[in-house]
Amino acid sequence: MTTPARTALDLACVRPAVHGLCAVESSLRLGAEDVPGVLERMGRRHGIELARRAVARASPLTESLGESFSRALILGWPDIPEPRLQHAFHDEHGRCTTRTRRNRPRKPDYFFGLSDAASEDSAATNAS
Repeated sequence: MTTPARTALDLACVRPAVHGLCAVESSLRLGAEDVPGVLERMGRRHGIELARRAVARASPLTESLGESFSRALILGWPDIPEPRLQHAFHDEHGRCTTRTRRNRPRKPDYFFGLSDAASEDSAATNAS
């Protein structure tokens, strides 16, 4: 049996980059703590550079597979800046001003820093 980190890294070595990033971020959501250490112990093997790139780009802030997949696609578009994840917007009193459909405080999944443009992954929104 392998750990979530090792399984994710094995997948990152043999799958397309988008899938590798999704696997690594999923392992982080499951609580994998030593992903870089596991990567280092894997040594040299076929696809290890793909896994290294996935680890370098992975963020523990994505909250779903849909967010990871969308983010992986966004990172492949050179004309779009890398989004800030789970960015909170506050009013002058420090209150969170972004809301879900159920009027609960919520941080948008992606904030691009271009005026006030932000985005929410619809699969994650519909599940909440």
